[in-house]
Amino acid sequence: MYIVKSNEQACCTCDHWTGTRVQEDGGFVYTLKNLEGICSGVKRVVDGTEFNRALTFPSTSCKSWERWPALDS
Repeated sequence: MYIVKSNEQACCTCDHWTGTRVQEDGGFVYTLKNLEGICSGVKRVVDGTEFNRALTFPSTSCKSWERWPALDS
C-alpha cells in the first residue's frame, strides 16, 4: 500500500494520473505501491516520437504535476 498526504506532489495526487486511488478523510490518498497508472500529462520522446501518455507508479512525480480536483472537495 502507498499512502501520501493529499498535498504531496506524487502521481497519485495528480490530475493527469489515471491509476486506482482512494481519497480518505484526514487528507490522505491510498493506492497500491506497485500499481502503474497512465499519466496523460507527461511528455516523453521515444525513438524521435513524442508521446503524452506514459505508465507511471503512484510515487512518481514530474514537472507537469497538477493537483487532483477531487482533493479540493
